[in-house]
Amino acid sequence: MAGPGEPLTRCGLRGREAELEGLRALITSVARTGSGALALLRGEPGIGKTTLLTEAVSRARTAGFSVGLGKADELHHVVPLSSLATSVLHGDRPLLSGDAFAALARNQDQRIWLVERLAEAIEDRAGRTPVLIALDDVQWADPLSRFALQQLPVRLRTSPVLWLLAGRPDPAGPAEEIVAAAAGELPTVTVPLGPLSGAAIGRLADDTLGPAVDERVRELLDGAGGNPFLAVEMLAGLGGAGAPGDPVPATLVVGVRGRLGSLRPDTLRFLQMGAVLGRRFGFHDAAALSGRPPAALVPALEEAVRAGLLDDDGEELVFRHDLLRQAVYVDIPPSARKALHREAAGHLVATGRRPVDAVPHILRGGRGTAPARWRTGAARRGCGPPWCGGARRPGASVRWSSYLSSWCRRRCAGARGAAGPRDARAAGERPESARARGLDRERTPGTGGGPRALAGSGACTAGQAVPRPGA
Repeated sequence: MAGPGEPLTRCGLRGREAELEGLRALITSVARTGSGALALLRGEPGIGKTTLLTEAVSRARTAGFSVGLGKADELHHVVPLSSLATSVLHGDRPLLSGDAFAALARNQDQRIWLVERLAEAIEDRAGRTPVLIALDDVQWADPLSRFALQQLPVRLRTSPVLWLLAGRPDPAGPAEEIVAAAAGELPTVTVPLGPLSGAAIGRLADDTLGPAVDERVRELLDGAGGNPFLAVEMLAGLGGAGAPGDPVPATLVVGVRGRLGSLRPDTLRFLQMGAVLGRRFGFHDAAALSGRPPAALVPALEEAVRAGLLDDDGEELVFRHDLLRQAVYVDIPPSARKALHREAAGHLVATGRRPVDAVPHILRGGRGTAPARWRTGAARRGCGPPWCGGARRPGASVRWSSYLSSWCRRRCAGARGAAGPRDARAAGERPESARARGLDRERTPGTGGGPRALAGSGACTAGQAVPRPGA
């Protein structure tokens, strides 16, 4: 188990033992052979690239490498060579001084000359000790840094220089370009990082909370979908002093908030609308809830997909992990959540969706009854609440839901008979069948009494009280 002051970075390596062993072997090979190599850690946001890269850098430093570790940023696009600068200017023994690098950067229009000067500086250091140059979030690298990274590994292939990059999957992205340029010239390794196994997530929980992890925690961790970022944030929250029973740990909300910090405000708002609608939602529904035309939200959708927050299957949008959706959802002020749920219910009803799609929003919106449009449509069908169709009523037991569904079906059938042949025909039932079965009378559920005539239409409408078993 992690000690009280121990960071979770080490624990976050659970399930990555094979990948870490491959990187260790590569570090050893570069030091032993005196020749270069390149490795790319590839995976979605939060999958553990940074944790694995940091551990590899630590092991290389222990093995005697001179290390340069940097991180690219979206804003680097406006400053040539700024991404690579984060790697060569930082560390216990920087590869270049700030003044030397500034002198090189002033000649950014002479790219070949600049790359050669960088190569000479790195080669000089590699003549004395092996070198590791690591760059995280390489997908954000500026154009000049990308050009340099396509040239330098090949140029320095006969020197003990290991290039370690981490980035998101993108077939046409900078990382793939750099690997393609080096392929065939020096050893290149791509390390794809997928979701952690359930066993690895379980070991993470044991490391953090101890072996006596209850079933509730296991169920919550299932919602992380094997994503180490979400699992570690959850465990940090569960291991802290958070309020018991909180649906989403506060540290997870803070962690997701930090992860969303680089997104545009329109994209954040779009994600919040999606979080209200559910883990799976329609693009047009989110646009309607936002009060904007779908065309105006295409850039927000594209950014959310690029950031690894949503998947788009061509029919619906899906949050990559339900805990992401929950963390976005709880960040919406409670009063706004209720109002948005009411708006969502109205929109779903107005567009002809099934009542079962609208009811969760009605309940969360704080309304006692369904919108008039829904009640009217339900009355025409002879049935109102969604649990009449067999859906599980929120918060109800299986027994109660089964009873309620059966009771509603009988009530709704009675409503169709009482309404007469014309309404039975509108409901899709043959008039003679309605008459023959005598559906104008119904036994009251849960009592031993005889039949009684239904009051009015007898339909089970949304605002009607429903008896409990044995009542």
